[in-house]
Amino acid sequence: MIFVNIRGVDALTNPVLIVEILSPSSAERDREEKFTAYQAIPSFVEYLLIAQDSAHVTHYSRRPDGTWLREDVTGLDAIVRIKAINCAPALRDIYENVEFGPS
Repeated sequence: MIFVNIRGVDALTNPVLIVEILSPSSAERDREEKFTAYQAIPSFVEYLLIAQDSAHVTHYSRRPDGTWLREDVTGLDAIVRIKAINCAPALRDIYENVEFGPS
């Protein structure tokens, strides 16, 4: 891991995974602007966008040819497989203690 001190904070400069918790005010920016910028990071291979109003995760993974594969994972019993860190949590674990409002 490579860290650089930016304004007194150590920042990781070679992430393999980036996770964003979506909010109504940031969702579009996270899906578009940020994702496009992150793709310029050579080490970056997986991106998780986690909804806060339902059990839904959008998982992007970089293929060997550089294209991105999108997988939508929905429901508390579903599992998201994060190869970059060898992890496969159930959405139930990601959303532990989260109560969703009425649909």
